[in-house]
Amino acid sequence: MEAQRALVMTANLGSIFDENEMEAQWFSAFEQVVEAVNPVVVALHLQEVGGKDYEISMPKVDSFVSKMLTIKSMARLNRLRGYLDKDFKCVDQFTALGSLFFFDSNLPEVELWDNNEGSFFPLPNHTCICCCDGTSSDGTYVKQKFPTDFFPGVKWSRKGFLATKWRIGGNIFHFVNIHLFHDESNFVAMQKSPSDYSSYRKAALSHVMNRLKDMVRNDEALFLYGDFNFRLDLQSVVKYLTHGHSTHHVRLDSGESSRIVYRDSSQDALIIEKKGFHISDDLPFTRNFVELLPFDLELKQFSHLKELPVSFQPSYPFSERIEQGCMYLPKRCPAWCDRILMNDAAVRLVQQVSMGCATFTI
Repeated sequence: MEAQRALVMTANLGSIFDENEMEAQWFSAFEQVVEAVNPVVVALHLQEVGGKDYEISMPKVDSFVSKMLTIKSMARLNRLRGYLDKDFKCVDQFTALGSLFFFDSNLPEVELWDNNEGSFFPLPNHTCICCCDGTSSDGTYVKQKFPTDFFPGVKWSRKGFLATKWRIGGNIFHFVNIHLFHDESNFVAMQKSPSDYSSYRKAALSHVMNRLKDMVRNDEALFLYGDFNFRLDLQSVVKYLTHGHSTHHVRLDSGESSRIVYRDSSQDALIIEKKGFHISDDLPFTRNFVELLPFDLELKQFSHLKELPVSFQPSYPFSERIEQGCMYLPKRCPAWCDRILMNDAAVRLVQQVSMGCATFTI
């Protein structure tokens, strides 16, 4: 396969559809990335399509995709195949996932796998957006919403995965979009190591890998990327950040902690609540983030999955206010939730065609 530039990208759109200004900023950043990379393929995975208020905002999704096609740097990438799960009324199957694949009009040998036919077919030279609803018989994707018993205590979620299979330039690619469970309570997350939430994510990801076992051959490239909600091992991180500090519990009448305060000699250095993580100095998560990589353990449970070196600060939870976009929300311990994972075949292919120039960044 002749070396070509490709952009593999994931984005959680949870707040994009609620704020027009944020959408404009997103498109501006997206355009800059595409212009800088100048790819012939863009494989974009989206989570929380339609936003948090999806019943109200879902009609905006089509115009969102249309705007992408009007971006100047996307002019050559006018062959689009998209998959959008927008049918929120189909409660048992709704995942709010979206996978969009843009190809240069001159890129030859682009084929898509049809599970119904058991064969590849040439990608047409026009835009096609498939609705991944509960009634679709389209065989060009595999989608599943995770059963609720994967995440005990949660009555409903939109978490799941969406898989497609391609042959591009003679090489086979599997692109799997995924959204795993979040941490519901900081108190529960720090009770033990690994946390219950980490165990739930491990079980869900193991389920996906078992589903893919019969679909992906060892010599076929697998790119598994999206919002994994991977978190730092909170119990260990808190011990690291508060070494030598005094600990104070603020309790409810029931005796349960409503707040844990860690104090140094001069101030409250860290305050933890069920949905609060207030740190007086965020340097460990910004300029000194490398020191926290040893606490990023969830991927290590899957030795057969690899990623390029992490060279950026945690991608979550940045503020949803435009003027504070580089600041973290004081609700969760910052973490690398958004990941691009590969099997060995994908790693070899990336190394072969990029000659060491591939990058993983935000």
